[in-house]
Amino acid sequence: MSYSDFKSLDTLASLGIDMLEAVPSLIQADPISPSDFLKEALKRFVPLATAINTEKARSEYLIAPILSEITVINPPISLFSGKNFNVDPAQGLTGFFDFILTDNPDKLSIKAPVVVVVEAKNENINEGLPQCLATMYAALLVNQKEPEMAE
Repeated sequence: MSYSDFKSLDTLASLGIDMLEAVPSLIQADPISPSDFLKEALKRFVPLATAINTEKARSEYLIAPILSEITVINPPISLFSGKNFNVDPAQGLTGFFDFILTDNPDKLSIKAPVVVVVEAKNENINEGLPQCLATMYAALLVNQKEPEMAE
């Protein structure tokens, strides 16, 4: 089993997730202005990503430049994409992730604390919600228990 196998809210019961409820914003931060680089990148790539209209195009042309901006603003932050995030195979918490940000300047290994970014699947938020929640749960486990993730 892997993150992508979590396809319904019922499959989350094995993780102890049986109810979803709204929570207030977890992060309180002032807005920041995008850099000139990010403005130019989005100006160039939004039309391309829209025309191609695939999850991969949106990931590469829209999401990656925005997340990379975080690492420029905060150099201790590292950005990872498309790597294994095998947290607990017994619970099905294995597989690849879209993006992970870590509060660690080591660009070679994923170390806690981590924040996962999971993209909506085919523009359908509800369809990808179980996979997103399973990945977020894995990040919670890492942040609670693991100072460093094995890759």
